[in-house]
Amino acid sequence: MIGLDFDRATMEIENPGAWNVGGLKSLFDVLRSRSGRGSTWIEVDLGFKLNLGPVKVSGATIRATLGSDGSITATIRGLEVGIDVPGVIDGHGAVQLMNPDGFAADLGARVIPLKVTADAGVVYAPPLVLLRLDVDLPAPVPLANSGFGLLGIGGLLGFSARPDYDSVNAADPIAKQLLWQPQDPQAFTPSPGQMSYGLAAAVGTLPDLGFTFSAKAGLLITAPDVTVRGSLNGRVLQPAVMMQDRSWPPQQGVSFVGLVNVDASALTLGVFGEVDLRPLMSVHIPLAGYFPRQGDVSDWYLYLGADGAPVQGRGIGPVSAKVLPDFLNAGADAYLMVRGHGITDWPNGRRLLSVSDGFVVAFGLGRAIRRARPASRHQAAHARRVRPRGRQPASGPVLSRRGRPGHLRGKRRSDVPLGGGHRPDRPVLYRHRGHRHNLLRP
Repeated sequence: MIGLDFDRATMEIENPGAWNVGGLKSLFDVLRSRSGRGSTWIEVDLGFKLNLGPVKVSGATIRATLGSDGSITATIRGLEVGIDVPGVIDGHGAVQLMNPDGFAADLGARVIPLKVTADAGVVYAPPLVLLRLDVDLPAPVPLANSGFGLLGIGGLLGFSARPDYDSVNAADPIAKQLLWQPQDPQAFTPSPGQMSYGLAAAVGTLPDLGFTFSAKAGLLITAPDVTVRGSLNGRVLQPAVMMQDRSWPPQQGVSFVGLVNVDASALTLGVFGEVDLRPLMSVHIPLAGYFPRQGDVSDWYLYLGADGAPVQGRGIGPVSAKVLPDFLNAGADAYLMVRGHGITDWPNGRRLLSVSDGFVVAFGLGRAIRRARPASRHQAAHARRVRPRGRQPASGPVLSRRGRPGHLRGKRRSDVPLGGGHRPDRPVLYRHRGHRHNLLRP
């Protein structure tokens, strides 16, 4: 007897948008599809073209399951509906079923005559229950004589709920916390006995209704295992931030997102700053800090940019700036990393050294220009300076070309760590030429 085993089989749709359903093509489009690994179900996201007057059905998610007896059952896993009454109300809503027996619902509406916008959400995934409400005020409420006004207010209440930063698709742990969005259905994870309380407010400059500067600040507290999270999302010379706006990705202009998180294990802080003035220039400024309160308290770090290695919280990447990014693409990047307990596989991509213990300062900078006629050879220099414990400071790092001081044309980059724990007798010069690495000891 011959049988087929589908436990390790996966289904992939090369172009789901090309699906055609005979007779119903004018009603909906297939946007995407997915299936569970080794499972007997497939989900399809549909984009509807139904216009039922003021009510519009914009999308749905349907799951088809193959039973053990060969029968197929279909269930609706999600639904998106909108309502539009010109001059009166403009609203939208979505419902999503969650495993095993939960659901997430979101409803947003703008009452046009009152100029009030509200967004509410409910997540029910036993034992988790989460309630959320955000309201944008029709006009700023002056805050004393500060020149700022209150633009909106919101809050959330969670039963048996804790923030789930692992739900964010990011490799760096601090980046996960920065990009975490409380309005996502998977933002909280069930945790029996835990309560989450959140309060948020949006403020901005009063005379221009928040155009010069506006920011949304939030405070989230979880108890009895106390966790305190403070967040800030700001904009400069842009339309005022609204309560239901997502903090990431940023809009074009000057903006930033930051957080401070304190729990029993560590104090974490992070800031992502963006200056997007395309086509003229773009700047990205990441800042991250981690200070443990348990375990090895010496394993702290503070980064103004990093080399991008997927270890030790260095995945935030460097401080970068580009001029005419869509045309010339000339730019530079740099980073400064301060660590209290060594450094591993530095710099990223070359792994020229590791310092197992001790205070370490590492920095790097680079410059690149895309030319019409690229140079025949690009060179980069990497130098290292170490101050061993109990010894006299070594001479400064040397950047050289073929062992001699000189100017490097094309792309210039230097990565220099300063620290203890590694005890060479003399400074070490790392030189990178093409894809070959040489270790020179002068």
